[in-house]
Amino acid sequence: MVYGDILEEIRRLYDPTDDLCSRAVPLEQLVVFDTEKHVSHLRMRVVARPSPVTNTRSLVVHIDGACRGNGTPTARPSYGVFFGEGSPYNTYGLLPSNLPQTSTRAEIEALS
Repeated sequence: MVYGDILEEIRRLYDPTDDLCSRAVPLEQLVVFDTEKHVSHLRMRVVARPSPVTNTRSLVVHIDGACRGNGTPTARPSYGVFFGEGSPYNTYGLLPSNLPQTSTRAEIEALS
């Protein structure tokens, strides 16, 4: 586990079992694509509804960075950002040569 300055655990992944609203939603129903906004949202359970409802205030974005030859002079990093199938916001690319050529920097660029 990784801990921050005040000894609290730093978590990088969303765990639906830690979220009271999402805990009861089956994993295959947890993320839903909004065809109007072209992004993905989380679904949640609410007491007043028998089925999970879409939480339109949430946003699910998958990012990744990778680097062929990481740590070598010929390293070539790339990144990808995924909002959902067919979303116009999905993007990918190679890092410009003036940036550090590492997988970590590629992930930072994906967040930018």
